Amino acid sequence: MLHIDWRQSQVDVDTFLRDYWQRKPLLIKGGLAQFSPQLDPDELAGLACEEEVESRIIIERSDPPWQLQRGPFSDEQFADLPDTHWTLLVQSVDVYEESVAELLEAFRFIPQWRLDDVMVSFAVEGGSVGPHFDQYDVFLVQGEGRRHWRIGQHCDHTSPRLEGTPLHILRDFDEQDSVICEPGDILYLPPGVAHYGVALEDCMTFSVGFRAPSVGEVLDQFAHAAGETSTASQRFVDARQQHDSHSAAIASADIATLRRMITEQLNEDRTIADWFGRFMTECKHPLDALQEPLLAREIPDLLAEHELAYAPGARLAYFTSDGGVQLFANGGAMQLTADQAERFTALADRQLQAIATLQLSECDADHAVIAELINLGALTIE
Repeated sequence: MLHIDWRQSQVDVDTFLRDYWQRKPLLIKGGLAQFSPQLDPDELAGLACEEEVESRIIIERSDPPWQLQRGPFSDEQFADLPDTHWTLLVQSVDVYEESVAELLEAFRFIPQWRLDDVMVSFAVEGGSVGPHFDQYDVFLVQGEGRRHWRIGQHCDHTSPRLEGTPLHILRDFDEQDSVICEPGDILYLPPGVAHYGVALEDCMTFSVGFRAPSVGEVLDQFAHAAGETSTASQRFVDARQQHDSHSAAIASADIATLRRMITEQLNEDRTIADWFGRFMTECKHPLDALQEPLLAREIPDLLAEHELAYAPGARLAYFTSDGGVQLFANGGAMQLTADQAERFTALADRQLQAIATLQLSECDADHAVIAELINLGALTIE
C-alpha cells in the first residue's frame, strides 16, 4: 500500500493538515518515489479513444491560440499533432487502470468521500494547459519526465480570463514561486491558487483531485432531493388572520412561514446526511450494471465459489447517529443494524486486508448488504 514519504518536505501529515491543507501550496520532494504505475503514453492515448472516457487535448501554438479538442480521439488525430506544445488529459483513469487506482491509497488521510478521481496528463516538450486555478484541492504527482510549475496569486470567480478560448486561462499571472517536479514529487495546491505548469520534456502527471461542491450546487441538489421526498399535502399556509386592504403586499408573517417551511427540512442531521451521503458518493463514470440484480439468498453460493473486491472507482461513506449507521455506496444508501455496523464500516474505511476477511454472519441481513453493494457497483465479483 502506498504511503507519502514526508521526510524531505520537513512536515508530517498532522502538520500538513494544520498548516497547509486548504491554506497554502507545498512541494513534497520524493513523496511518492515508490509510485510506478503500469501505464505508458500509448495506453493513455488508447483510453482517450474510448467513447465512455472523458478526454481532452490542449494545443498552445495554434490558430487561435490555446485550442481545445474533446475526445474520443482517433489514431489519425494523434498522428496529426505537432511535435511540441500540446497536452492530453484523461479523466478518471483510476477507474480503468488498477495501478493508477492504487495511488488513491496514499491519500486516505483525507476523508475518502472527498476524493474525486485521478486525472492523468501526458505532455510533450512545452506542453501546458496555461495559467489557471482550480476550485478544489489537488495533489499533482509527477510520473515520468519533469514539469516546471510556476505558482501564482490567489484567484476567484472575478479574476479576469483570457478571451477567445473556451479554456479558463487567466489573463494576468503574478508568479510568486517556482518549482521543478521530478518523478515521485508531489505538489499540493489548495483551491484558488493560480498555477502554470510546462513540460520540460515528455512527461506524465497524475492529478488527485477532491470534490468541493459549491454553495449553489448544495442548495440546488438538496432542494431537489427535499422536493422529491415531500408530499403534495405539504403546502404554504396563509398567515393572515384579518382583512388587509393592501392585497399585493407580502407580509412579514408570510416570509416567516416560508422560512419555517424551509428550515423544517434542515432541522434533522439525519435528513441532511442521507442526502449528502448519496450526493457525495455518486459516480461520474458509467457503472457496469448486472443484467439482473443479485438477491440476498444468492450470496452464500456466490461467496463459496468467488472472491469479492472493491470495484474500480467505488465510492463508500457512512454516517453514525443516534438512529444507527447509514452506509452509502455509489449514490445508494442502506441502514445497518448495530451488529453490522463495525464490520461494514471497516469495509467502507478499507481497513480490511482483503474483503474475504470480512466476518459475515449467517443472517440474511449481511447477505442483503453484500448483494446491494454489488448491485450498486461498489463491490465486484472476481
